[in-house]
Amino acid sequence: MEEATRTKFEQLFEAHHAEIFRFAVLKSGSTEVAEDVTAQAFLKYWERLSQGTTIDHPRALLYVIVRGLLIDTYRKADKERHVKWDDVVDGMLHVGPDTDILDQARTYAEVLSKLDLLKPEYKEIIMLHYVQDLPISDIAILLEKSQNNVRVLLHRALSKLRDHFPYDP
Repeated sequence: MEEATRTKFEQLFEAHHAEIFRFAVLKSGSTEVAEDVTAQAFLKYWERLSQGTTIDHPRALLYVIVRGLLIDTYRKADKERHVKWDDVVDGMLHVGPDTDILDQARTYAEVLSKLDLLKPEYKEIIMLHYVQDLPISDIAILLEKSQNNVRVLLHRALSKLRDHFPYDP
């Protein structure tokens, strides 16, 4: 059983480490905090897994753990967090051979600046679904809301985000 548990953990780590780190960077605005929180999250996950706890939604659980760790970090630091553009670029950009890095960076910068105009709940749900690529079902687990409620929030968030972009026919 120990070898199967280790293999399961290694597969999960390989599959989700980068996206969990990106999520932590986007939420904290700091690569240093994100590295610590990501490591702590996988450690907590390993502890649960090695205790024989059945985990039905491993990816969603990782997001829940990271979110909780970040909340603890904010409480300890007791200060406002701001997303730093360099950290977002490091965590978000996926550069391929045909990617125009400058155009992609400008687009991300514009969207991020507009996201900051939204209320935190809307910003978070957009980031989870479109940046972290989480399905509605995982977001519902993470936010402790129904899937229908998540869909409605996402629709409202996108509507508010569109209001901040000029209409160009």
